[in-house]
Amino acid sequence: MLPTLELGRDAARRHAWADAVDALAAADRDGTLSPDDLELLGAAAWWAARPDDATEALERAFAGFEESGRTEDAVRVALALAYQAYRRLATAVGEGWAARAGRLLAQIPDSPLHAQASVYQSIGLIEGGDLTAARELLETAMT
Repeated sequence: MLPTLELGRDAARRHAWADAVDALAAADRDGTLSPDDLELLGAAAWWAARPDDATEALERAFAGFEESGRTEDAVRVALALAYQAYRRLATAVGEGWAARAGRLLAQIPDSPLHAQASVYQSIGLIEGGDLTAARELLETAMT
């Protein structure tokens, strides 16, 4: 029989989200998951319709990535947390995570994460009625 952590990873690969959450959460209770496994738990929890569990796991993954100097991974997770907050209509929380991602993005070379952050920023500009600025930002992101 596979260890609990491997069962969780396998379930996630198969998109068996509820099984993945159960196994990864059990592995987390048995010992500390790596930031990568916490990110996986967060994704599985999101797709299993457990947004609060997703947020908790992703916040821990972010802290682990940031603490270990894995800036690009921390940015990716911060953007996921921003997205999830925006989906819950928790705009201030989403803006906070987007701002964290932005501060970290300044430390890394240009990447697709920069474009993703620009998309989120442009959504805010659109919601605020500044279509010209949103368009300019999106055009810059696409280049």
